[in-house]
Amino acid sequence: MSTAKPTKAEKADRPRKTFAHQSQEKLGPLPVPNLGDTCDKYLRSLGPLLTQEELQQTTNIVNDFRKPGGDGEHLQRLLQQRSEEQWAQGNNWLEDWWLKYAYMAWPDPICVGSNFYIILDDPETCSPGVEPAFQAARMTHGMCLFKQAYDAEQLPAAEYMGAKPLDMNQYKSLFTTARIPGENGDTMTWPKPSNKIVVISKRQFYVVDVFGADGRATSVHDLEAQFRRIIDDSHASPLPENGVGVATGTNRPDGARIRQALQQDGGNRANLQTIDEALFVVCLDDAKPVTWDERGLHIIAGDANNRWFDKNFQLIVFSNGVPGFNGEHCPLDAPAHVPGIDFMVAQSKSWVAGGGYPPGDKSSPSLPPPQKLRWTITADVARGLKKAEQDYVALFRDVDLRMLLCAEAAPKRMKQLKVSPDSFIQMVLQLAYFKLNGKGCATYETGQTRQFWHGRTETVRSFSLESACMTAAVSSPHTPIATKKQLLLKAIEGHKKYMLDVVNGKGCDRHLLGMKILALEEMAAGKRKALPAIYTDKAFSESSSWRLSTSNIPGPKYLFGGFGNVMPDGYGVCYITRQETTNFGVVSRKSCPHTSSEKMAQAINQSAKELAAILEFENEPKPKL
Repeated sequence: MSTAKPTKAEKADRPRKTFAHQSQEKLGPLPVPNLGDTCDKYLRSLGPLLTQEELQQTTNIVNDFRKPGGDGEHLQRLLQQRSEEQWAQGNNWLEDWWLKYAYMAWPDPICVGSNFYIILDDPETCSPGVEPAFQAARMTHGMCLFKQAYDAEQLPAAEYMGAKPLDMNQYKSLFTTARIPGENGDTMTWPKPSNKIVVISKRQFYVVDVFGADGRATSVHDLEAQFRRIIDDSHASPLPENGVGVATGTNRPDGARIRQALQQDGGNRANLQTIDEALFVVCLDDAKPVTWDERGLHIIAGDANNRWFDKNFQLIVFSNGVPGFNGEHCPLDAPAHVPGIDFMVAQSKSWVAGGGYPPGDKSSPSLPPPQKLRWTITADVARGLKKAEQDYVALFRDVDLRMLLCAEAAPKRMKQLKVSPDSFIQMVLQLAYFKLNGKGCATYETGQTRQFWHGRTETVRSFSLESACMTAAVSSPHTPIATKKQLLLKAIEGHKKYMLDVVNGKGCDRHLLGMKILALEEMAAGKRKALPAIYTDKAFSESSSWRLSTSNIPGPKYLFGGFGNVMPDGYGVCYITRQETTNFGVVSRKSCPHTSSEKMAQAINQSAKELAAILEFENEPKPKL
């Protein structure tokens, strides 16, 4: 894939519409990778994970899978057929499967296991000390202005990788979408957008109009007045024993049963519909987080009685004025939220000179009060909410979160050293994990496939033969520094090549998943008795047990954050790359004796220093002039 920078003429020729424009229509279908290439890539990734005996056994299994006339060829033909059928319907072969099997089918709580947290770090507008009603008002207004640009398709016509446009389909799920819990799997809903948001304060729910009948966004002055009314009313009202929002913070089957019980009452049913149809949710919290660690913890989790984790996103404003953002992951990935969040904060910054209000912003002479949602809580619902709170509190207390601002891994420095910043950081994470555990582990890095129609992500397996050799060599005092540098550069290049394969649709994990799903469908239809041995082999589960789950969001101006760990004995590591620093968010579980987010953050910082120093080493001294 070409990564050449677009010319000025190419930029000028880009269409202006966000979704309905030529560059989107010309995006190709998500490829079905070559079976042999996938098997080769899969086997190579197993090298550092398995013993020689285990690797030989798995190699035999994989070779049997891909042999002429074998299961692999059969499933490959079915997958190619599905790809053609889905493409004819305007979809790619993976998208509905990915939504179901990567998100909807999992029963665990989504607050830490799926949702992501974003800290807003602009010192001018997001520091402690801002009155919360005013903060909520200007941030909400900024997001509504972004919504207006979104509705008018005035956002950039497309994001680009070099000169190649990226798919914009995820942006269609930015507003209004809601996740509905189910006892046997969740569902997504895309209601017709309303002109309202839902506000939660002191476990109580309110509805606020954010657009007028003329389509104009409600002013900051009017929103501020509405938020003040909500704060006053919620503080004057009796505090509910539990807020119904806690049902969205527990495991999905329990949350589904609580929702079903609530819906037996017509008023509750209407309330749930109102929340589902809201553009987004604003949470006014009592907590006063100050440090990055405190902010991250209360944004990823916080008081679930005062949350609605099933909503597309929640704008959280704490009682000290600090804002944050919690996003639901199903229909779109975190980078799709970045333009809106950066826009929201940039608007707030632009209004500082005017006392925080946009030019011409006025109060309405008559402003109807917010609508308060009234709930009917039966004894069964109350018991369900109480249990949900108990389970959630245990989860919240188990979250171990640390933030790290690391100048040693700054992209600007890596570019000066002529290495890929992302590949360098992945090697930093490999070394950090090795320092703490004396070995490597299966590592997931998100690679994007958005240059294809409705593409989302693919796995980059960052733990490789090259990275394993590098970490062992760097950790040994007996290895000459020149050898360390040679192995580090080789590992960086190996990772860079894998990433390039992934963005070109040549990863192995989604391909293997697709064939596995087809085999499971054949089993359900009585067409086969068992899964192919490649999927029941120990190596398959071990190599996809992501004890390091990592992802990069490059370039945002005003935010950083992260997500939870995938494995109970693993880490979730998100890194936000800017020119002068890389900001890491590290999450693990306190209940695991083998993990520590504080130690991992320290190891990341130390590893970045070590590897940067190795890259700066000159093999041959320069001659003196």
